[in-house]
Amino acid sequence: MVSFKLFGDQIQDCVAQVPPQTIKDIKTAQENVPKFAEVRRASIKDVGVEFQLGVFLGHRKNPINKVGAYIPGGRYPLLASAHMTITIAKVAGVKQAIACTPPIQGKLPNATISAAHLAGADEIFVIGGTEAIAAMAIGTETIKKVDFIAGRGNYFAAEAKRLLFGEI
Repeated sequence: MVSFKLFGDQIQDCVAQVPPQTIKDIKTAQENVPKFAEVRRASIKDVGVEFQLGVFLGHRKNPINKVGAYIPGGRYPLLASAHMTITIAKVAGVKQAIACTPPIQGKLPNATISAAHLAGADEIFVIGGTEAIAAMAIGTETIKKVDFIAGRGNYFAAEAKRLLFGEI
């Protein structure tokens, strides 16, 4: 049985195959992104006010448990999606972040996997497109249901998110 899930040694093999300068660039981005995310998080204050007698309005920071990060591959792998989804989710206090990214021409997308790993993904799956969106939204034997899906995608991924509205 083939698994979509990557394990530690497979992830380390992917990282080892990425040029050192690319790893350095990924790490630089992933040092900067959380700095600004921390500033943004600190600027959001819990607010509550009794608007009318017995009617309270407000908002509060309440991190969700599990985020699914969709990191596109296809013709143009978007490494920045790892920084902007996983890293920011971790700063926000999300307990678990998983990453899904498609293979590129049947091969592991080493740089994308490296970016997801270095961003702090708790699990990485090599699956893309509508299948990845559905798996994260509904859950499978391997990919457990998430509370929220972050990340870009093509129009098929966007349509999958629309169709699954209410599941996540």
